[in-house]
Amino acid sequence: MIIMLRLITRVFLLAVVFVFLLTCIPVQALAQESQGMVTSFLELKSSEYGALEPLSTRFTLSNNSDIPLSILKWNTPLEGFNHDMFLINKSGGESVAYTGRLVKRGVPQPDDYLTLKPGESVLVEVDLAQAYEIYESGDYSVTFKSEILDVESKTPTELAAKAQTQGLSSPKILESNTVSFKLLTSRPKSEPEALLPETSLKNDLDLKPEDILSKEINRAKQTPVFEGCSAERQNSLNQALTKAETIAEVALFDLQNTPTNKRSNAQRYKTWFGSYTQARYSKVSSNFEKIYDALAKCGLF
Repeated sequence: MIIMLRLITRVFLLAVVFVFLLTCIPVQALAQESQGMVTSFLELKSSEYGALEPLSTRFTLSNNSDIPLSILKWNTPLEGFNHDMFLINKSGGESVAYTGRLVKRGVPQPDDYLTLKPGESVLVEVDLAQAYEIYESGDYSVTFKSEILDVESKTPTELAAKAQTQGLSSPKILESNTVSFKLLTSRPKSEPEALLPETSLKNDLDLKPEDILSKEINRAKQTPVFEGCSAERQNSLNQALTKAETIAEVALFDLQNTPTNKRSNAQRYKTWFGSYTQARYSKVSSNFEKIYDALAKCGLF
């Protein structure tokens, strides 16, 4: 009798373990499957480019699942260059620097998402030369690799509401295939307009004297102190700091001096920050106030 009870107990325990393992397998499989639900693919328009040709690259994002997926477009070419998202290397292994804009984000809105049906894909074309220092002739390799911040089967409205209260889901790294091209002749180096110290938003505003709300932006500046930097690096950092201060100053001047009745149609504001609301405009102004203040008081490098 005792032997029979022990045998029944063992069989019962084995059955419990077996059922537990069965319930675990689908979960693991689902986790593995979710990593491949969204994939990216790169394709070049040509394998060779001349100095003055756009470096056109096609980016395809696909939903490989059997359910509709809403995908946050941030950090992908679907919203243009707002983030360093491509790994570009020269033939010797040297990486190519990103020169595009880096964006401080708020909470995503429904129109920041794209919904793809099962098996559906979306394709966009970008010019790599607009955001990467591809100047020297030679062979280059390109891979898309970036964090996808939100991918779920819910609607964009539901995901935006969830992000408002709970934040974004865990970022997922998405990496594409690697493509290669040859730049036949070197391209002329061109500094982005936003980095030129002589570019002044004050001139672009074309404000009448009576429109200007304040004449100057004054900050007590602090001379930076360098630690472990060569003279060449100190010079480069000083130049970069001066340019950054100039950009922040003229942006802040623009924001503070544009009359309220003209702000909704201010071209530079719309280009960088989208539609106008008083709250959004105040937030942008506050951010540039802090940025300029931090640059003016930059201490140790």
